[in-house]
Amino acid sequence: MAYTLDTLFDKALRLKPQDRLLLAQLLIGSVQGPPGGRTEEEWTAEVERRIRDVDEGRVETIPWDNVREELRALIEGKAG
Repeated sequence: MAYTLDTLFDKALRLKPQDRLLLAQLLIGSVQGPPGGRTEEEWTAEVERRIRDVDEGRVETIPWDNVREELRALIEGKAG
């Protein structure tokens, strides 16, 4: 049986809100592909590379206290 867009929309509106949200996410994912055009395997490799960079000292990390203070300054308009 073929449904029209209007019929499907009407049926979708009868779903619980969380089910409508999941349906919307599934539909968007069906036309967008993976986030950023990357596959899960590519994201996993990227995360592993970044962890190695930190572990091996190739990148400088910033303590959370410093980041928090910078964010507060930005929010309060005191950044400069």
